[in-house]
Amino acid sequence: MQKLNELRLDRNLLDKDFEGYKLSLSPIPVYKEDITEGVEVVEPSEDQYSFLHQRLFSLHNHLTIDPWNLSAVYFLDVARKVRRSWIGQSGRLDKTVEVMEMPVPASSNSGKYNASICFSSPNTCVLSDGAGTLFLVDTSDRSSGDVVPWKVLYQGQPLGDGTGFSVSDSRISSDHLTKVLSCVVEFIVPSTEAPTPNKKTPGYETTLSWIVISEEINGEWNVQTEAIKGAGPVDYVALEPNGDGLYVISEATFRSLTSAEPSKTNGAGINGNSTAYDFEWLQTFDDITVWIKLEGPEPKISGVAVVCEQNELSLSYEGELLLKGKLHGTVDPPLTVWNITSQNKLEVTLQKLLGGTMWPSFIDGNKVGKEILDPSIVERVNDQLAHLTSDKEEDAGTVLNALEECDVCEGDSRTLFRFEKGNALCTNKVHLGSQQWLLSTNVDPNKVPAFCMRNDVDGCIWMPGQPNTITGEWNVDHIGTLLAFGYVQASKTNRKFSFTPPDLSFVSIVDVSGHVIVYRKGVSVNTSLRNRRTGRQLKEIAVQQLVNLHTNSAILGAAANDQYVFILCKDALYLLHVVE
Repeated sequence: MQKLNELRLDRNLLDKDFEGYKLSLSPIPVYKEDITEGVEVVEPSEDQYSFLHQRLFSLHNHLTIDPWNLSAVYFLDVARKVRRSWIGQSGRLDKTVEVMEMPVPASSNSGKYNASICFSSPNTCVLSDGAGTLFLVDTSDRSSGDVVPWKVLYQGQPLGDGTGFSVSDSRISSDHLTKVLSCVVEFIVPSTEAPTPNKKTPGYETTLSWIVISEEINGEWNVQTEAIKGAGPVDYVALEPNGDGLYVISEATFRSLTSAEPSKTNGAGINGNSTAYDFEWLQTFDDITVWIKLEGPEPKISGVAVVCEQNELSLSYEGELLLKGKLHGTVDPPLTVWNITSQNKLEVTLQKLLGGTMWPSFIDGNKVGKEILDPSIVERVNDQLAHLTSDKEEDAGTVLNALEECDVCEGDSRTLFRFEKGNALCTNKVHLGSQQWLLSTNVDPNKVPAFCMRNDVDGCIWMPGQPNTITGEWNVDHIGTLLAFGYVQASKTNRKFSFTPPDLSFVSIVDVSGHVIVYRKGVSVNTSLRNRRTGRQLKEIAVQQLVNLHTNSAILGAAANDQYVFILCKDALYLLHVVE
């Protein structure tokens, strides 16, 4: 059963007295390493013209930092060579070196994407050539500065020929004596929905394919895939460390492609989650009534077969299955009654075992049935909310004029989904509302990446926890706050990347013009500085610093560790020493 969760703020991580960032003219040391070969960049083809395509290409980060060795970053050059650069003992960038050469990709029927690099463990890595080929690579121990050529363990096209993709996340786990790779890849496909009068051409959907590759005892690899799809972009995709769960944040609703879609053929679908007939249902706080149209001029009650259990229902007429599935809640089977109405509809009434509750759905996983709202319940809710409204029209001009454009939240509501391995069904949801998406960061490589959402003017960092296998409890914890960053980022319309290091000590924005803005808190003050209003002496302040890279090259990637910021351009890699 799908469970709804909620986010709970830790008030101890908020600062209501935060006074903002002070502009600091202190210079940030910048080091530059030229890339003579250039960075490989794939542009969208003529067939990749949708908003989803453009967003996926434009926001692709070509620079990958090693979460197990935060001093090293990796990228792919034009010659298809994976190159590594790291911070040497001098505190500057050492010359980039080649660790692997990827073969030239074959043509892709669905369009080519940018190559991607994703580290799965301290000694393994997953790469994609963007045209459908996936590589599992043994990198040896990457914690030292020694350069060891990478060794390919697996190479193949898990989604079939001609399906390009980009890797979103990957994890390595062990199943007894075998090594198991779990990874999620993203690609865009045409929508399967039929054209409508208002939408004459089909749109596009985001597909996330969950790939599990296990090494057999005989050395061969077994590949299994499942997929979820949604008609919108994704902000966050992450796997649980053991590979058993998949997390997605999106404005769109994502659904599993493993389960059968509702159809108009006779019989029930997989696990009884789809039905052959449309039906309507109405609920009160105590019971549920369902109606199904019966074929024939004069249907007889003797042909109806109803099998009702506490959490399952099966309806048949003359041996033909009409509806079967698992109920969202529990009912009292002996109190179930049915008859045939004058409109030749089968009417079945079920009594809820737990009265006073409203079900979000009748049959779990069923998308065909239509719920009819009880007018008495609607009127009751309206009466309960009457005190929040007024017959007198109020002038909202004063409030609206006080808002700035960057304070207006996005209209679409986001949701955090958790999908379960094996059937790709959604087990948990967290409704995030219309809070603005800010960024994601890898706080601990052995845990799920954290994500940042705007809360008022701040940016709150949230980390999903590991679900309890016994109780099913699943928490999303508030672990940190980027003070005033929600307001700050909303005003940066030209931003390309936003990122923060694992210790959350600063946050940075790089825009398309090559400007890097760093926001830091807890900077010590050596002079006597006092608050003008309260007279309180300040020992530390929050500062913002601006760095101009003076480059005409496109910004292709960005990453940060606890002291440094890496910026990747087409022909150079920059290192900014932010924290001494």
